[in-house]
Amino acid sequence: MPLKSGEQNLLDNFGANVRRIRMSRGWTLEHLANTANIELSQVYRLEKAKINPKLTTIIILCNALEVKPEELIVLK
Repeated sequence: MPLKSGEQNLLDNFGANVRRIRMSRGWTLEHLANTANIELSQVYRLEKAKINPKLTTIIILCNALEVKPEELIVLK
């Protein structure tokens, strides 16, 4: 089922926030994947807004990046 425009914007912002925070720490995609214990391809697809993350994945990423959920979900 295709996403509505507003839903895609949320995913785009989420992915951009993950990437921005990851890069600000000097981390590679592989480092984040290993730290979060999730598949490298999943991190890539999240950053590119190709998949919709589960709540548990958001929490895992927050723990790995040491940020609050709103830092990943906030619209920039």
